[in-house]
Amino acid sequence: MSYFISNLLVLHCAGSLAGYYAWISIMALPFTVWSFCYQKFKIRIWCPLCLVVLGILWMNFLVNCLHGIPMVDITGLNLLFAVCLYLLPLLAINLLCRAFYGNSKMVDAQYKLNSLIANKDIFNALLQKNEKYPVDKSVSSVCWGNKEASDTITVITNPHCDPCAALHRNLERFLERGGDRFCIQYVFTSFNEELSVSAKFLIWAYIRNDEAAFLLILDRWHKEGKYRKESFFQEYGFEPDRQVEEEYARHYDFAMKNKIRSTPTILFNGYKKPEEYMLEDLLYIV
Repeated sequence: MSYFISNLLVLHCAGSLAGYYAWISIMALPFTVWSFCYQKFKIRIWCPLCLVVLGILWMNFLVNCLHGIPMVDITGLNLLFAVCLYLLPLLAINLLCRAFYGNSKMVDAQYKLNSLIANKDIFNALLQKNEKYPVDKSVSSVCWGNKEASDTITVITNPHCDPCAALHRNLERFLERGGDRFCIQYVFTSFNEELSVSAKFLIWAYIRNDEAAFLLILDRWHKEGKYRKESFFQEYGFEPDRQVEEEYARHYDFAMKNKIRSTPTILFNGYKKPEEYMLEDLLYIV
Protein backbone atom coordinates (compact mmCIF):
# COMPACT_ATOMS: atom_id res chain seq x y z
CA MET A 1 0.00 0.00 0.00
CA SER A 2 2.76 2.44 0.92
CA TYR A 3 4.63 1.64 -2.33
CA PHE A 4 1.67 2.48 -4.56
CA ILE A 5 0.69 5.54 -2.51
CA SER A 6 4.28 6.84 -2.83
CA ASN A 7 4.20 6.25 -6.60
CA LEU A 8 0.98 8.27 -6.86
CA LEU A 9 2.51 11.11 -4.85
CA VAL A 10 5.60 11.14 -7.06
CA LEU A 11 3.63 11.12 -10.32
CA HIS A 12 0.97 13.67 -9.34
CA CYS A 13 2.80 15.95 -6.94
CA ALA A 14 6.45 15.80 -7.96
CA GLY A 15 6.83 15.21 -11.69
CA SER A 16 10.51 16.11 -11.50
CA LEU A 17 11.04 12.85 -9.59
CA ALA A 18 9.69 10.63 -12.37
CA GLY A 19 13.17 9.25 -12.89
CA TYR A 20 13.26 7.98 -9.32
CA TYR A 21 9.88 6.34 -9.88
CA ALA A 22 11.21 4.52 -12.96
CA TRP A 23 14.29 3.15 -11.20
CA ILE A 24 12.34 2.13 -8.10
CA SER A 25 9.92 0.20 -10.33
CA ILE A 26 12.95 -1.78 -11.55
CA MET A 27 14.10 -2.38 -7.96
CA ALA A 28 10.66 -3.83 -7.17
CA LEU A 29 10.99 -6.63 -9.75
CA PRO A 30 12.99 -9.07 -7.55
CA PHE A 31 10.03 -9.07 -5.17
CA THR A 32 7.79 -10.36 -7.98
CA VAL A 33 10.12 -13.34 -8.56
CA TRP A 34 10.23 -14.14 -4.83
CA SER A 35 6.42 -13.87 -4.48
CA PHE A 36 5.79 -16.08 -7.53
CA CYS A 37 8.17 -18.79 -6.29
CA TYR A 38 6.81 -18.60 -2.74
CA GLN A 39 3.26 -19.20 -3.94
CA LYS A 40 4.21 -21.96 -6.38
CA PHE A 41 6.76 -23.95 -4.39
CA LYS A 42 6.37 -23.00 -0.72
CA ILE A 43 2.66 -22.72 0.07
CA ARG A 44 1.42 -24.20 -3.24
CA ILE A 45 -1.56 -21.89 -3.26
CA TRP A 46 -2.13 -19.06 -5.75
CA CYS A 47 -3.34 -15.76 -4.32
CA PRO A 48 -5.32 -13.87 -6.99
CA LEU A 49 -4.74 -10.50 -5.34
CA CYS A 50 -0.97 -11.14 -5.10
CA LEU A 51 -0.85 -12.11 -8.78
CA VAL A 52 -2.68 -8.91 -9.73
CA VAL A 53 -0.11 -6.86 -7.76
CA LEU A 54 2.76 -8.68 -9.48
CA GLY A 55 1.16 -7.97 -12.85
CA ILE A 56 0.86 -4.26 -12.03
CA LEU A 57 4.55 -4.12 -11.02
CA TRP A 58 5.59 -5.63 -14.37
CA MET A 59 3.23 -3.29 -16.22
CA ASN A 60 4.87 -0.32 -14.48
CA PHE A 61 8.26 -1.59 -15.57
CA LEU A 62 7.17 -2.11 -19.19
CA VAL A 63 5.55 1.33 -19.41
CA ASN A 64 8.70 2.93 -18.08
CA CYS A 65 10.78 0.96 -20.63
CA LEU A 66 8.57 2.20 -23.48
CA HIS A 67 9.03 5.81 -22.41
CA GLY A 68 12.71 5.34 -21.68
CA ILE A 69 14.29 5.22 -18.25
CA PRO A 70 16.03 8.52 -17.57
CA MET A 71 19.15 9.04 -15.55
CA VAL A 72 18.64 10.71 -12.17
CA ASP A 73 20.71 12.97 -10.01
CA ILE A 74 21.16 11.06 -6.76
CA THR A 75 22.38 14.10 -4.88
CA GLY A 76 20.74 17.22 -3.50
CA LEU A 77 17.19 18.03 -2.47
CA ASN A 78 15.54 15.77 -5.07
CA LEU A 79 17.05 12.70 -3.43
CA LEU A 80 15.95 13.84 0.03
CA PHE A 81 12.47 14.61 -1.30
CA ALA A 82 12.19 11.19 -2.96
CA VAL A 83 13.32 9.40 0.20
CA CYS A 84 10.68 11.29 2.23
CA LEU A 85 7.92 10.51 -0.27
CA TYR A 86 8.67 6.78 -0.04
CA LEU A 87 9.44 6.56 3.69
CA LEU A 88 6.69 8.72 5.21
CA PRO A 89 3.72 6.71 3.78
CA LEU A 90 5.49 3.51 4.86
CA LEU A 91 5.92 4.75 8.44
CA ALA A 92 2.38 6.17 8.60
CA ILE A 93 0.76 2.95 7.34
CA ASN A 94 2.95 0.88 9.65
CA LEU A 95 1.76 2.89 12.66
CA LEU A 96 -1.87 2.66 11.53
CA CYS A 97 -1.60 -1.10 11.10
CA ARG A 98 -0.07 -1.47 14.55
CA ALA A 99 -2.84 0.63 16.08
CA PHE A 100 -5.52 -1.34 14.23
CA TYR A 101 -3.94 -4.65 15.18
CA GLY A 102 -3.59 -3.55 18.79
CA ASN A 103 -7.24 -2.50 18.87
CA SER A 104 -8.27 -5.83 17.33
CA LYS A 105 -6.31 -7.67 20.02
CA MET A 106 -7.98 -5.54 22.68
CA VAL A 107 -11.44 -6.33 21.29
CA ASP A 108 -10.57 -10.03 21.20
CA ALA A 109 -9.24 -9.92 24.76
CA GLN A 110 -12.39 -8.09 25.92
CA TYR A 111 -14.56 -10.73 24.24
CA LYS A 112 -12.68 -13.52 26.00
CA LEU A 113 -12.87 -11.67 29.32
CA ASN A 114 -16.62 -11.18 28.92
CA SER A 115 -16.98 -14.91 28.24
CA LEU A 116 -15.16 -15.68 31.50
CA ILE A 117 -17.18 -13.11 33.44
CA ALA A 118 -20.44 -14.58 32.13
CA ASN A 119 -19.45 -18.06 33.28
CA LYS A 120 -21.59 -18.75 36.35
CA ASP A 121 -19.29 -21.50 37.65
CA ILE A 122 -16.33 -19.11 37.70
CA PHE A 123 -18.41 -16.43 39.42
CA ASN A 124 -19.63 -18.85 42.10
CA ALA A 125 -16.08 -20.13 42.70
CA LEU A 126 -14.75 -16.60 43.23
CA LEU A 127 -17.79 -15.61 45.28
CA GLN A 128 -17.51 -18.53 47.68
CA LYS A 129 -13.80 -17.90 48.19
CA ASN A 130 -14.81 -14.74 50.03
CA GLU A 131 -16.03 -14.59 53.60
CA LYS A 132 -19.76 -15.08 54.08
CA TYR A 133 -21.45 -12.59 56.38
CA PRO A 134 -24.39 -13.61 58.57
CA VAL A 135 -26.82 -11.25 56.91
CA ASP A 136 -30.55 -11.79 56.56
CA LYS A 137 -33.76 -9.80 56.91
CA SER A 138 -33.31 -9.67 60.69
CA VAL A 139 -30.18 -7.54 60.21
CA SER A 140 -32.03 -4.89 58.20
CA SER A 141 -35.63 -4.54 57.12
CA VAL A 142 -34.74 -1.73 54.69
CA CYS A 143 -35.32 -3.62 51.46
CA TRP A 144 -36.55 -2.56 48.04
CA GLY A 145 -36.98 -4.16 44.64
CA ASN A 146 -38.49 -7.65 44.85
CA LYS A 147 -38.45 -8.45 48.56
CA GLU A 148 -39.25 -12.10 47.83
CA ALA A 149 -36.43 -12.58 45.31
CA SER A 150 -34.04 -15.47 45.90
CA ASP A 151 -31.00 -13.25 45.29
CA THR A 152 -30.27 -10.39 47.66
CA ILE A 153 -27.75 -7.61 47.18
CA THR A 154 -26.86 -6.17 50.57
CA VAL A 155 -25.19 -2.76 50.65
CA ILE A 156 -23.51 -1.42 53.76
CA THR A 157 -23.83 2.29 53.12
CA ASN A 158 -23.02 5.58 54.81
CA PRO A 159 -25.50 8.46 54.29
CA HIS A 160 -22.61 10.94 53.98
CA CYS A 161 -20.51 8.85 51.57
CA ASP A 162 -20.31 10.19 47.99
CA PRO A 163 -19.42 6.78 46.45
CA CYS A 164 -22.47 5.39 48.26
CA ALA A 165 -24.63 8.05 46.59
CA ALA A 166 -23.22 7.11 43.18
CA LEU A 167 -23.84 3.43 43.90
CA HIS A 168 -27.46 4.16 44.84
CA ARG A 169 -28.05 5.73 41.42
CA ASN A 170 -26.47 2.69 39.78
CA LEU A 171 -28.68 0.39 41.83
CA GLU A 172 -31.81 2.16 40.64
CA ARG A 173 -30.75 1.68 37.00
CA PHE A 174 -29.69 -1.88 37.82
CA LEU A 175 -33.17 -2.76 39.09
CA GLU A 176 -34.80 -1.14 36.07
CA ARG A 177 -32.86 -3.58 33.89
CA GLY A 178 -33.03 -6.54 36.27
CA GLY A 179 -36.77 -6.43 36.79
CA ASP A 180 -37.93 -8.41 39.80
CA ARG A 181 -34.92 -10.74 39.97
CA PHE A 182 -33.20 -9.01 42.89
CA CYS A 183 -33.86 -7.66 46.35
CA ILE A 184 -31.75 -4.68 47.47
CA GLN A 185 -31.07 -4.50 51.20
CA TYR A 186 -29.53 -1.44 52.84
CA VAL A 187 -27.55 -1.53 56.05
CA PHE A 188 -27.05 2.07 57.20
CA THR A 189 -24.04 2.85 59.30
CA SER A 190 -21.84 5.77 60.24
CA PHE A 191 -18.29 5.84 61.51
CA ASN A 192 -18.98 9.10 63.31
CA GLU A 193 -21.46 9.05 66.19
CA GLU A 194 -22.46 12.65 65.45
CA LEU A 195 -23.64 11.61 61.99
CA SER A 196 -25.60 8.55 63.12
CA VAL A 197 -28.74 10.69 63.18
CA SER A 198 -28.60 10.75 59.36
CA ALA A 199 -28.79 6.97 59.20
CA LYS A 200 -31.70 7.05 61.68
CA PHE A 201 -33.50 9.60 59.49
CA LEU A 202 -33.28 7.36 56.41
CA ILE A 203 -34.52 4.38 58.43
CA TRP A 204 -37.38 6.55 59.71
CA ALA A 205 -38.19 7.62 56.12
CA TYR A 206 -38.29 3.97 55.01
CA ILE A 207 -40.61 2.92 57.85
CA ARG A 208 -43.05 5.77 57.30
CA ASN A 209 -43.28 5.74 53.51
CA ASP A 210 -43.87 3.33 50.69
CA GLU A 211 -40.95 2.26 48.51
CA ALA A 212 -41.40 4.91 45.83
CA ALA A 213 -41.63 7.77 48.33
CA PHE A 214 -38.63 6.43 50.27
CA LEU A 215 -36.49 6.31 47.13
CA LEU A 216 -37.45 9.89 46.27
CA ILE A 217 -36.43 11.02 49.76
CA LEU A 218 -33.18 9.08 49.47
CA ASP A 219 -32.44 10.70 46.11
CA ARG A 220 -33.08 14.15 47.57
CA TRP A 221 -30.91 13.31 50.56
CA HIS A 222 -27.92 12.43 48.39
CA LYS A 223 -28.38 15.50 46.16
CA GLU A 224 -29.01 18.14 48.81
CA GLY A 225 -30.16 16.85 52.17
CA LYS A 226 -26.79 15.69 53.52
CA TYR A 227 -25.42 19.21 53.06
CA ARG A 228 -28.17 20.78 55.23
CA LYS A 229 -29.32 17.91 57.36
CA GLU A 230 -30.94 19.90 60.19
CA SER A 231 -33.30 21.84 57.92
CA PHE A 232 -33.92 18.67 55.90
CA PHE A 233 -35.00 16.82 59.06
CA GLN A 234 -37.34 19.66 59.98
CA GLU A 235 -38.84 19.68 56.49
CA TYR A 236 -40.00 16.08 56.94
CA GLY A 237 -40.80 16.36 60.63
CA PHE A 238 -38.25 13.74 61.63
CA GLU A 239 -38.31 12.50 65.21
CA PRO A 240 -36.67 9.15 65.96
CA ASP A 241 -38.71 6.70 67.98
CA ARG A 242 -38.07 3.32 69.57
CA GLN A 243 -38.65 1.39 66.33
CA VAL A 244 -36.09 3.51 64.51
CA GLU A 245 -33.54 3.17 67.34
CA GLU A 246 -33.90 -0.62 67.41
CA GLU A 247 -33.57 -0.89 63.64
CA TYR A 248 -30.48 1.33 63.61
CA ALA A 249 -28.94 -0.67 66.47
CA ARG A 250 -29.20 -3.84 64.35
CA HIS A 251 -27.50 -2.08 61.42
CA TYR A 252 -24.74 -0.69 63.62
CA ASP A 253 -24.15 -3.97 65.46
CA PHE A 254 -23.84 -5.86 62.17
CA ALA A 255 -21.22 -3.44 60.83
CA MET A 256 -19.23 -3.43 64.07
CA LYS A 257 -19.31 -7.18 64.74
CA ASN A 258 -18.20 -7.95 61.20
CA LYS A 259 -15.53 -5.22 61.24
CA ILE A 260 -16.82 -3.46 58.16
CA ARG A 261 -14.75 -0.28 57.93
CA SER A 262 -15.40 0.93 54.40
CA THR A 263 -18.49 1.95 52.48
CA PRO A 264 -20.04 1.05 50.21
CA THR A 265 -19.54 -2.66 50.82
CA ILE A 266 -21.56 -4.91 48.51
CA LEU A 267 -22.61 -8.43 49.47
CA PHE A 268 -24.33 -10.91 47.18
CA ASN A 269 -26.36 -13.49 49.10
CA GLY A 270 -24.11 -12.81 52.09
CA TYR A 271 -20.79 -13.14 50.24
CA LYS A 272 -18.68 -10.10 49.46
CA LYS A 273 -18.92 -9.36 45.75
CA PRO A 274 -15.69 -10.36 43.93
CA GLU A 275 -13.70 -7.28 42.93
CA GLU A 276 -13.33 -8.67 39.40
CA TYR A 277 -17.06 -8.15 38.80
CA MET A 278 -19.04 -4.98 38.36
CA LEU A 279 -22.57 -4.69 39.66
CA GLU A 280 -23.97 -4.78 36.11
CA ASP A 281 -22.27 -8.13 35.47
CA LEU A 282 -24.77 -9.79 37.81
CA LEU A 283 -27.50 -9.15 35.25
CA TYR A 284 -25.84 -11.61 32.86
CA ILE A 285 -24.69 -14.20 35.41
CA VAL A 286 -27.61 -14.68 37.77
